[in-house]
Amino acid sequence: MPKIAEFVKGYPLKRRALFALTTCAALCVVTMDWRLEAAKVIEISAFTAACLFDLKGKWSMFFWGIAVGDTLLYLLR
Repeated sequence: MPKIAEFVKGYPLKRRALFALTTCAALCVVTMDWRLEAAKVIEISAFTAACLFDLKGKWSMFFWGIAVGDTLLYLLR
């Protein structure tokens, strides 16, 4: 059975954290003209959280789904 320390050593935290921060900053710049609503906060948070997980993993897909769905709901109203 693998140990937790082996998983921690294999997790690329610096690369994923940098990707999440740049994604968050880019989304903040792109959506500056949008009204500040809960939809915008949820979208940026979900996209940022999705960047922290493996792109093919179930948690990443979960957060991508929330972000894309929230964006579509925001744009369609």
